[in-house]
Amino acid sequence: MNFDGGTIVAALTVVVSISSGAVGLYVRAMRAELVLRIERTRAEVIAHINTSYVRKEQCALREEGIRELLGSLRREAGLAE
Repeated sequence: MNFDGGTIVAALTVVVSISSGAVGLYVRAMRAELVLRIERTRAEVIAHINTSYVRKEQCALREEGIRELLGSLRREAGLAE
């Protein structure tokens, strides 16, 4: 076989093109995975905050409910309020 410079350059061009395409696909897949993990973490943080803390507007309702519960427990126990 006789290879000239043009054949070698063409073969190298194909190899570089294929490897560049593979690297590009890998980067896109990693970016998609990263975005997915960020969104999951964000959702978990928001869910944690929403279940751990009470909004200011809900505090009055929660306190009223607790007072009623304590009052009913006192009445059942025969204690004065």
